[in-house]
Amino acid sequence: MIKLKSLKGLNLQLLIILSLAYLTGCSAVSESKLYRKGNDYEKKQMYDEAIVVYSRVIQINPDLISIYYKRYFSRHFPPVYMKGKFDQALLDDIKTTSTDPAKLGAYYRRAFCYEKKGELDKAISDYGKVIEIVPHDPNVYFMRAIDYIQKNDFDQVISDCNKAIEINSHLAGVYGLRAFAYYKKGNFDQAISDCNKAIEINPNFEKAYGCRALAYQKKGSLDQAISDYSKVLELNPKDGITYSNRGFAYFKKSNLDQAISDYNKAIEINLNLAVAYYNRGLAYYRTEQYDNALADYKKAIILRPDDKEAYEEFINSVPAKTPSDTTDIRKEILQLFKEKMDLTEKK
Repeated sequence: MIKLKSLKGLNLQLLIILSLAYLTGCSAVSESKLYRKGNDYEKKQMYDEAIVVYSRVIQINPDLISIYYKRYFSRHFPPVYMKGKFDQALLDDIKTTSTDPAKLGAYYRRAFCYEKKGELDKAISDYGKVIEIVPHDPNVYFMRAIDYIQKNDFDQVISDCNKAIEINSHLAGVYGLRAFAYYKKGNFDQAISDCNKAIEINPNFEKAYGCRALAYQKKGSLDQAISDYSKVLELNPKDGITYSNRGFAYFKKSNLDQAISDYNKAIEINLNLAVAYYNRGLAYYRTEQYDNALADYKKAIILRPDDKEAYEEFINSVPAKTPSDTTDIRKEILQLFKEKMDLTEKK
């Protein structure tokens, strides 16, 4: 449905939370800054520099097992893993784990490869083996929770996040991930509470503001939702999904001009954002800009022809004839939708 599809962008962006959790994965401020610096080097493929930084983290906290994996990654992953040779890497790691089950790096690497291949159950199994060996590293529970969230197993996500928080209660990313799981389960108050905690730890945690905005919007607290969407855009002005979501909040408040302005910005950032087109189309219809409404819904259907719920809702909400008597929007949309669905089913 249109009102739900406008919130769907977070699903497309939820993996951004993964990197943010690493940024706040250490309890001490010095560890956190170094951890973030090492990640930045790794993203830039500056592996020698990353190794130096990770070694400094190990000096500060030698019990943080996952940092050894990060350092090992920087030393040994680039030649094979960064080239996408995951099948060969799996063969090597299966041999390693079969001969020495205590080699954590091999389980980590194998889980990484399984994730890249989309074999999440196997990745989850390997993280479980790591937990058996080192049960007190919160990052392992967090990484497994990431796989569970991709499987829509939100109860297990919450369970793993709970365990990570028991070990270290200063992990903004873990609170953010658990908040998203609560949001998906419809527990909006708990999602807001977790987002509050994440933001308390990391005031620039963009995705925590985004998740809290979605929860506020679901509760009908539109002004609070708009405020949080605006904070996201302050942190990341190129976030087209958030412009679209804020536009929908304005639409719900009947501020149609501001809604259209936000949809315009979302489309400017991402020309293929179907949700922005069909929500702008509805706003255009409400402001009697019928030709613009028709053009937007045609574009939305072209971009996402399989979104049957959204278009059926639109068709049911638009009268058979528009007041202008010049364009039968409903008929044209229905015909185009049927043509696209027929093409999709034939593929």
